[in-house]
Amino acid sequence: MVGQAALGGGGDLDLSTVPEAFREAFRVASTLCPGYPMSLVASEVYNESGFRFPIEGPMTAYGTAKGPAQFIDPTWAARGKDWNGDGVANVQDPGDAIPSMVT
Repeated sequence: MVGQAALGGGGDLDLSTVPEAFREAFRVASTLCPGYPMSLVASEVYNESGFRFPIEGPMTAYGTAKGPAQFIDPTWAARGKDWNGDGVANVQDPGDAIPSMVT
């Protein structure tokens, strides 16, 4: 199983299939919510942003979705954290956005 890790509560995520900038974020996220398969998280991030960042969606009635996990401002304010330890909770940083998505 080279390049694969059984992350989360089920389903393997072959980390070589996601961009390098996202791999550590998925590793961290898998430790935070063991019942949430990282293969599902990866598919959600891909559907939200195509593994791109920085990215910002169009304005909606709920706000503007931002970052690889497409958080709107009020949700990010309530749930976003500095998971990568760089001192900033950054919605555009996969290291913060992906772990925040699963908590």
